[in-house]
Amino acid sequence: MHRIYSLCILVLVLVGSVNSSLHYRQRRQANGCGPGYFNIDASLRLVGEGSLKSCCNAHDICYDTCGRSQDSCDNAFRSCLDSTCSRLSGGFQWWGNFRVAACKLDGRVLYEIVSATGSVAYSSAQKAHGCIKG
Repeated sequence: MHRIYSLCILVLVLVGSVNSSLHYRQRRQANGCGPGYFNIDASLRLVGEGSLKSCCNAHDICYDTCGRSQDSCDNAFRSCLDSTCSRLSGGFQWWGNFRVAACKLDGRVLYEIVSATGSVAYSSAQKAHGCIKG
């Protein structure tokens, strides 16, 4: 029993030292739509656009990925938003069309916000994962 306990302690120490030396490089984080202090996931669900959260999470992971540019991440985000909105439907065709149009408008706003203000988040994520020095 003592041997298993010692082995577990050794593994925890090694894992802790590897994590601290990599500056959490292996840990990718996605927090939904919006920065942590201003998350809008609940608002998107309220208007029937909760499925956009998967695009936001993919965008967060993209920012964390070494070798990906901010532009490529932002463009993939916009494409995801458009395709996700296109899959929305409603009981009546006019309602479905309205939901798709409203969602695409919201998606466009999300993209424009990220495109205009995302450079700080992108740089922070790239630095945190050891992609760039700084």
